[in-house]
Amino acid sequence: DIMKSISVPDKNVGIAGHLYYDPYFPRLVNHMKELIAANRPLLIRVYPGKDYPMTDEELHGIVDREGHVVSVIGYDDETEEFLVCDPWNSAKWGGGRSGLIRIPYMQMPNELVNCTKGAIMIPDPWEVDIKVPRDVIDGDIFNVSCTVKYPQTAPISDSYNHVHGAQCQIILPEGLMLVDGKDIQRLEDGYFKPGDLKELSWKVKALKASFGEIKVKARGIITGVDPYPYTDVIGAQGIIEIKVKSGTLV
Repeated sequence: DIMKSISVPDKNVGIAGHLYYDPYFPRLVNHMKELIAANRPLLIRVYPGKDYPMTDEELHGIVDREGHVVSVIGYDDETEEFLVCDPWNSAKWGGGRSGLIRIPYMQMPNELVNCTKGAIMIPDPWEVDIKVPRDVIDGDIFNVSCTVKYPQTAPISDSYNHVHGAQCQIILPEGLMLVDGKDIQRLEDGYFKPGDLKELSWKVKALKASFGEIKVKARGIITGVDPYPYTDVIGAQGIIEIKVKSGTLV
């Protein structure tokens, strides 16, 4: 009987963000709706100038030129509108709009800030799944197995956003220790791309009756040149609770 974990973001690293472009607007709208229905919120840049009155002319010029990022979190086919979550902070930026807004499907190509006016960003976090035995007694030696998945949500290609130096680190609570090997393991050759699934494991000994959390942090290095040269660390972490029972007979 195996216990399963939860996969959560690691606030110390980023997540994969895939830039997707489709010049045929009706198809782009359909892809956006499919992604949202699959619980994949989207990021777009919009022209804020006409909708965000600002008192700071210099700041207004910067924002109007570079655009403003919002998250598309839903859609309404009856009104043919996307539901957009706008993080605009009026106290900091001097803008006059925030919260949930609506952008009509047909207005979307005019709102997108891109030379092609048809690009969206798709965040796709890694998934880290940990498994341990349900019944562990002090003195037991057992395996902690881990699966790391780099999702490839359609229509994303596996031809970009490749990661190198990918590795996992296990963090054990008090009362557990590694029997052999190191706490950090490379994901095979360290190469990781969308659609990949990597498996690894650690052998652990329970030293005493205890209760705590086992964590596995997965991360790798991503580089690119568009729209400018960059290097970043992306990843996620898995967390699972474990209870070690006393083997002493009463």
